[in-house]
Amino acid sequence: MLFGGMEDLENSVINVKNKSISITAEIEVPESGANGVIVAQGGSVNGWSLYALDGKLKYCYNFFGVELFFVESKSDIPSGKHQVRNGIQI
Repeated sequence: MLFGGMEDLENSVINVKNKSISITAEIEVPESGANGVIVAQGGSVNGWSLYALDGKLKYCYNFFGVELFFVESKSDIPSGKHQVRNGIQI
C-alpha cells in the first residue's frame, strides 16, 4: 500500500528495468472520456507509465533518462468497464 509523501521506493518494488513486461488493469471510463494515469513506476531517470490521454490508452517507457518510448492506441477507449493492457515487448 502506498501513501502520499512516500519516497525512495525503488528497491521496494519489482525491478522491471530493461525487461519485457505486460501490464493489465481494470478501469472504468466515465462518459466524459478517459484521462489520467492508470499505473506508473519510476521517476525522471527510469520508469514507465500506463495512462489515458484525450481518450486514448498510452504507454511510456523512460530508458534511464536517455530516451523515451511512446505507444498509443489507435482508437479511443469507450466509456464503461474495460480491461486494458500495454502489450509492449522490449
